[in-house]
Formats: sequence, structure tokens, C-alpha cells
Amino acid sequence: MAQQKLLAYQVYLLHCWEETGTAAPTGLWRFSLENPASGQRREFANLRELVIALNTELNENRYRRLSHAHSRAVPTD
Repeated sequence: MAQQKLLAYQVYLLHCWEETGTAAPTGLWRFSLENPASGQRREFANLRELVIALNTELNENRYRRLSHAHSRAVPTD
């Protein structure tokens, strides 16, 4: 039986902007991710939070995809 490849991708719109002020004269970078399909937008105070959120979401999506594929598999005798 041929191995079926699971093709998956996520599309996000990444916004990056620098906030400056008296508290941070050199500026702080802020980020947001928007899902164009749902319109959901999440904001992040720093790059580390953005990367953690992306890693978590992509791993959760992979787990759901693999679980779904496994539940659809038909045993062959």
C-alpha cells in the first residue's frame, strides 16, 4: 500500500511595528498574526511570544490532522 503524504499549510498575515516612547527610547517591536480565513487576530508583546504561539498552533494542527487521518484509516486484512 502506498504511503499517502499529508499536505498541510497555514496562512497568516504577520504585522510588525515598532513602538517608541519615553519608557523605551530605542523602541520595542510588537507583532500580530491574522488568519485571513477567519479574520482572527492575535497580538504579541515580543518575538518570543509570537514564536511560542506559532509553534504551539502548528503542532496542535499537525496532531489534529494526524488523528483525523488515523481515524479514517480502514484496516486491511
